[in-house]
Amino acid sequence: MHSLALLRNRRVNVWLDEAPPANFTASSTVTRIVKPKVVVDASRRIAAIEMNIPHGPKASYALLGAELVDSDVDGIEVVVPVNALGFPFASSLALKPDEVKIGLLEEYADAVITGIEKLAESSGAPTKGTLQFRWAAHGLVGSSPSIFEKVSGLVVQLLTLPKDTSEGQLMALFSTLH
Repeated sequence: MHSLALLRNRRVNVWLDEAPPANFTASSTVTRIVKPKVVVDASRRIAAIEMNIPHGPKASYALLGAELVDSDVDGIEVVVPVNALGFPFASSLALKPDEVKIGLLEEYADAVITGIEKLAESSGAPTKGTLQFRWAAHGLVGSSPSIFEKVSGLVVQLLTLPKDTSEGQLMALFSTLH
């Protein structure tokens, strides 16, 4: 895991080729096929991001991770598990008084897919694969559809980074966040 301290007190944890400690059992799933404008090769199979972005007295929080599995689909199949009942995630980056729970609320599932669709339209995405979002955590106060939309696109970008990606390259990827 890489822990990054960015400007303006923004904090990010990144997992490359390893799973974050936030797996959960889904009560349902949302699935969609996304067809990217440009096909981008994936050099990794697992990537995850946890981020906390302060905005004055409040902050945006999300943890999201996925595994890319080869499959015979025309495009990329995005599978987003949903589970409202999560266990507390005590080691989160979220600031008090936010309470973070492992799992992904249904209200964030479409945002995760929208983030993938936007990335596929603008920069491209891998194809012939199933992107299974297997790890997630959300804050009761700091999470929103917009933060999960941002993070899902970033997870796909992490999957396409070269194996020898430096911490500086990771910092550059997250430098545009607000």
